[in-house]
Amino acid sequence: MRPSLVAKIAQMAAALEVSGYPKPGNVHRTQNFHDMSFEDFIISAIVIGDTMYEAAKRGARLKDELDFSTIKIGNLILNAIKETRQWVSTNTNLGIVMLLTPLASAAGMITEKDLQGLRETVNRIMLQTTPQDAVDLYEAISIAQPGGMGKQDQFDVNDE
Repeated sequence: MRPSLVAKIAQMAAALEVSGYPKPGNVHRTQNFHDMSFEDFIISAIVIGDTMYEAAKRGARLKDELDFSTIKIGNLILNAIKETRQWVSTNTNLGIVMLLTPLASAAGMITEKDLQGLRETVNRIMLQTTPQDAVDLYEAISIAQPGGMGKQDQFDVNDE
């Protein structure tokens, strides 16, 4: 699938997700929170476009390869969160960016509508993530500062 198309689909998915109604306990088109608004989520959906394009482009470049570790999923997620933070001051899209990034990379490899192939490719991408992907994801989580994560005695994402 063309990277530009993948990017647009990812942007639409993120925008439509927040547009659902009702979403009890969540921001949606008729309910803001004191620190984030519906518009913050729409902005966040738009600004991930470049990263989703890059994810699909990296996927397309590697479609005939066996090693997908050079996609650098963690780096892509980190870039999307950094870009979001330039526009929005709270965490509005860490979860959906974590979901969409490997999907965008896999979609870049797919040349026809093949959901099973997409699933298998996402699985292969995730199985080939690297320690650096984990470090970059950790940094993205730190920048996004998601709420509701609780505190863990060991390996807490909020610890340095």
